[in-house]
Amino acid sequence: LGQEIISSLFMNEVDRASRQMGSWLSLHPNSLDATVVYSSLLRKQKHFSRADSLLLGSSLSWGSNTSIIMEKALVKFGMNKDDDATKLLRSVLVEGDQLRERYIYLSSALLEMEKFELSDDYFEKAMAIRASPFPYYRRGCALARVGLKDRAFPALEKAVELGMGQKKQYED
Repeated sequence: LGQEIISSLFMNEVDRASRQMGSWLSLHPNSLDATVVYSSLLRKQKHFSRADSLLLGSSLSWGSNTSIIMEKALVKFGMNKDDDATKLLRSVLVEGDQLRERYIYLSSALLEMEKFELSDDYFEKAMAIRASPFPYYRRGCALARVGLKDRAFPALEKAVELGMGQKKQYED
């Protein structure tokens, strides 16, 4: 089942991977990583209340785990409980080595959830820590995929401004 889950995740088969993760968790109910992945898949399917219930029922010892906290916050954002989400994030969005990556992760997840303004806020916070071309390029591509081409081009232009300019990179 593990190989099948990995294959489904790699192929971005969200529905299939979600069913498989549900089966996995019934066999391994105390798997932190599987809980986070399954919640993320439920969130991508817009099954926010199921994801919320899953995370509320998770092990008490995981309460301070950053991945669990961030996933709980993303589910709250999906449920339009932005204040609850922001409160959850206070404990993990503190100065440190991972702050920029956490902002980028939140920005990407919120973009997928079509929470564009929130996504922009976290992206700008990440780039204020350290701007680099690749996140702007990835953001430009993601914005284009969701049909926001007028917002995609400034991100791509910023990627070029920061040094991403080889023709091969854009062809790929």
